[in-house]
Amino acid sequence: MSSPARIPVILNTVLLGSVWGYALSVFGDLPARIPVHFGASGAPDRWAETSLGSWLMLPIMGLFITGIMYAGSFVPLLGAKRPEIVSMPEKYRKRFLTLSQEERKAILDKVRALVCWTVVPSNALFAWIQVETHAVATGQRAAGRFAIATAVFLVATVAITAVGLVRIFRALAGPAAAAGA
Repeated sequence: MSSPARIPVILNTVLLGSVWGYALSVFGDLPARIPVHFGASGAPDRWAETSLGSWLMLPIMGLFITGIMYAGSFVPLLGAKRPEIVSMPEKYRKRFLTLSQEERKAILDKVRALVCWTVVPSNALFAWIQVETHAVATGQRAAGRFAIATAVFLVATVAITAVGLVRIFRALAGPAAAAGA
């Protein structure tokens, strides 16, 4: 695993492992029906019979989305050997095509890391929703607290994407731009 992607992969593994462990550990506490959708106020507006499948839907989605994103994160690495397949703004593309294979790989490792980082807020949000769903299902709360978690998710996703893109484009701009970063 490339070092730029190591931290988000570890974070995603911990988040996924935690949500799966939590979901499986509290499954026996669930009532016969559980909320499976919540309205804007956080109140449940759709319920389902409790089953392993209905309860584990979010952990399954988290695992699926993470798997798809990780599989996709390897695609840019093909661009190290075949730079013509890489899509980017023309200003940076010209510079990218002049780089050696090793230099292209270093930049594409940053792209891969960005893809891995973008999954972290999703997995954190899914974990939060799972905990809140359990609290509502077991009567600890009448409504889930989703507004703040969703706002944090959106802000984190935008911030991670912006920071990642700035790092990638600075690296593409050359050593002088990277030194000023």
